[in-house]
Amino acid sequence: MTDLTNFLSVGIPAAANQNFKVLPKIIRLNLEMDFLCISKSLPFMNTIYYLASCDTCRKIIKSLPKDNDLVFHDIKQNPITEPELEKMHTLSGSYEVLFSKKAQLYKSLGLKDQSLSETDYKKYMLEHYTFLSRPVFIIADKIYIGNSQKNIDEVLAVLK
Repeated sequence: MTDLTNFLSVGIPAAANQNFKVLPKIIRLNLEMDFLCISKSLPFMNTIYYLASCDTCRKIIKSLPKDNDLVFHDIKQNPITEPELEKMHTLSGSYEVLFSKKAQLYKSLGLKDQSLSETDYKKYMLEHYTFLSRPVFIIADKIYIGNSQKNIDEVLAVLK
C-alpha cells in the first residue's frame, strides 16, 4: 500500500477515500507521485501504530488526552510500509526491539527456536501485522514501543 493510500485511509473521511480508489489508475498514480513529492518536505506526523482489535491498545487509546495531535494507524487495516518500518528502525536502532515475541504466530511458526537476524525481523514485520510490538508511538521524532506502564507514562507526559 502506498504512503498516499495510508494517508488517505487515516487522514480523510471514508467516503473521500472510496472516491480515491475508483479514480482511473493513471490519475491515482499521478496523485500518488505528487503526494510523495510533497510529503518529503512535510514534517513527520505524530503517529500511533496500533491494532484496533487489541484490548490493551484500546485501553491505552482511551487514556490519551482528547486534544492530542496523533494520527491513528491501525496496522491490520493499513499494514505498515517498508519506509514506515525503516523510520521506526532508525529511531529505535533495531528491528528486534520492534518485534513482538509474544505473538502466537511467533511460536506456531517455530521462530522462537530459531536465531533470527535483523533482516528476518524486518521481513516478518512486513509480512504480518502481528509481529509489530504495539502500540508504537512516534512523537516529535522519538519512538515509544510497547505497552509497559513506564512507556505509556512517558507518552502521556509528552502529550500533555
